[in-house]
Amino acid sequence: MLFSPEGSTPVKSFLNIGAFVLRVLGFFFILFFFERLLFVAFYFPEIWSEAGFHETLRAFYMPFRLDLSAAAYFTVIPFLLSLAFLFVGHQRARTVLTKVITVLILLFAALTILIHVGETVTYQEWKSKLSSRVFVHLAHPTEMVRTATPAYMVEFALMVLVLGLVVWLLYRKLLKRAVPVAAPGSWFRRFAIGLPALLFYAFLLIVAIRGGLGRYPLGISNGYFSNYHIVNDASVNTIWNFGDKWLRYRKGNLDQFFGKYPQEKAEDITRMLLSDHDSLTTKVVKKDTFNIVFIVLESWSAQMVEALGGVGAPSVSKVAGEGILFERVYAASWTSQKGNASIFSGYPALPRSPINQQDEKIRSLPSFPRSLGEYNSEYHYGGDLDFGNIGGYLVNAGFNKLFDEDSLSTLQPRGRLGAHDEATLPYFHDQLERAGKGDKPFFCSLFTLSSHSPYDIPGLTDWPTGGEWAAYAATIAYADEHLGKFFEKVRRSPIHDKTLFVLIADHGRTNEYNPFPYNDKMYHIPMIWWGGVIKEEFRGAKVDKIGSQYDLAKTLLNQMDREVSGYRFSKDLLNEGSGGFAMYEHHNGYGWVDANGYFAFDFDRNKVVESEFTDESAFADAYENSRAFITAVYRDFLF
Repeated sequence: MLFSPEGSTPVKSFLNIGAFVLRVLGFFFILFFFERLLFVAFYFPEIWSEAGFHETLRAFYMPFRLDLSAAAYFTVIPFLLSLAFLFVGHQRARTVLTKVITVLILLFAALTILIHVGETVTYQEWKSKLSSRVFVHLAHPTEMVRTATPAYMVEFALMVLVLGLVVWLLYRKLLKRAVPVAAPGSWFRRFAIGLPALLFYAFLLIVAIRGGLGRYPLGISNGYFSNYHIVNDASVNTIWNFGDKWLRYRKGNLDQFFGKYPQEKAEDITRMLLSDHDSLTTKVVKKDTFNIVFIVLESWSAQMVEALGGVGAPSVSKVAGEGILFERVYAASWTSQKGNASIFSGYPALPRSPINQQDEKIRSLPSFPRSLGEYNSEYHYGGDLDFGNIGGYLVNAGFNKLFDEDSLSTLQPRGRLGAHDEATLPYFHDQLERAGKGDKPFFCSLFTLSSHSPYDIPGLTDWPTGGEWAAYAATIAYADEHLGKFFEKVRRSPIHDKTLFVLIADHGRTNEYNPFPYNDKMYHIPMIWWGGVIKEEFRGAKVDKIGSQYDLAKTLLNQMDREVSGYRFSKDLLNEGSGGFAMYEHHNGYGWVDANGYFAFDFDRNKVVESEFTDESAFADAYENSRAFITAVYRDFLF
């Protein structure tokens, strides 16, 4: 029995509610510990051989906040029901309410056991935590039963029994004991207890759910700390991960995007779109092996770059004039997390479906760090890589080292998001000098920060007359100034002759010259190659083929004669035979750009909402191509 009817003082009643909340939190927190222990025990030989004792041990305490958050989610409803005891005096009603709370807690426990055991068993085949594809399989339960091996069924049953025993013992120790929550005196006194209890304990539960009072709420990446995937999978709370994937699946409603379009036709058209027709790639670099530096420009739109017909960025425009300017490159998305995934994995962004949250898919994708296996790979950012699970993505993509605001905490000046470009660019130059002294080539990346809201760069204490747009323009000018200083240093450094620098934006943004979120101008971004490894005859060259962020992968790796077959949706922009097109995802659909124009499609309205096509036949071809391409990408994403 959870509650006993004996009376108590108002203060004691208030504290007893808190004691009950702690007992329920403890119940689930300990259950999560044993679930993780079961996973580690089941895969112990693999974990031990890969990671060793210390790394495995960290999987039990590093995800503390994720475990607490998941436990708090399960505690909310029992807590709210417990407040009813303040107003229920009839013994029979109290008994019924006690049973309701007990059954609810045990149902929650059963749910987490079934999900965790299902994940533990399927991990043998999938090598990942449960993801969106499990919901596709759940739509066909008979298929799941038919494909399950007898060994899987036995393992599933035994694990459920073991964790069921744990739940029984925890229930006896923590929840079966009487926890007095009395209903003393008048209704006023009861209300005087209930309202403060509701506000105080609800606040604590909300703080636990979001992972504290920090700037960003918890994300999956808060469970990541290891270079070993299996350790990270053991670390991340199963029920938290499952809930996150379920919400994203429901929001995305992925089934609507495939099944209506013939899969074979989609694959045929996509192969045609991505074919280079056996043409040769124009080699623009002097050799196959060189250092590589990516500078990912936060929120840089083409409209802000003079070299692309825009209004500013003289330093970056000067760099473009000394290197190779790709004039018609489009961001794959409108968020940093998706932009980074498209840049480093050569994979299109998908409407309503952030691939950077799909750990098992990221691990199956190629990436620059994996394709450059012998390179030392680093990623530097002055802000918080937990935002949007960017850090989790980068770990899964294979970067050797990540540096964010925790590592760069001494850099000045700083803003609300972290260290400004004025501080990170000189720091990054020093890191390149250090990396250049190593015995291996390096692949180093910097993600700039200052051109993201809240635009609190030094000297901009008050927003200019033009409001947010003018503040954004001021931060672009600020970043451009310090990029200019950075490249002046590089020109005088031995690094210059051995390195290819790639400047590419993570995404664009609406601005004074393009206020429309669907428009292709919103996604038009700079991509510039620069450095001493570029052949002299190509310095100052311009490439006008239409492409996307995800085309950088095949374009660059073909210059190095690397294997590119895994980048199945990327194309080589320096190959004369490859087609010119780009797909981007917007807030509620996707856009398509080719040589004849662009259009934007909205899923909710199920129609094209913007178009610059003037020829009906050209539009019909583009629309068919886009449907085929997005169907092929979605199918690949899920399976």
